[in-house]
Amino acid sequence: MKKELIHRSMDYIIQHIDENLSIEDVAEHFHFSTFYFCRSFQQVTGESVYEFIKHLKLDQSAVDMKLKKNKSITDIGLDYGYSSSNYSSAFRKHVIFLHQNSANPPT
Repeated sequence: MKKELIHRSMDYIIQHIDENLSIEDVAEHFHFSTFYFCRSFQQVTGESVYEFIKHLKLDQSAVDMKLKKNKSITDIGLDYGYSSSNYSSAFRKHVIFLHQNSANPPT
């Protein structure tokens, strides 16, 4: 039951990623306390809700970079709530993280 609710919360986050969504908003939507939701999410997915949202936004921004060639990288970062310098750093770390995980898949 917990896994199903967490998976539904992940779907909800994905559907609302372009909104100013907070962890508290998601927890409240599913009638969880923020503490219980965060702990349950970590147990089921292996990452925090914050990390999930951050990775999702960075993945979506990468898609936007590819599709919206006339839009600057700074503007795309701003669309996802990053400052220009923060976005570059976060995106670089995310790409390195993805590369390391694809090169060394979990066994």
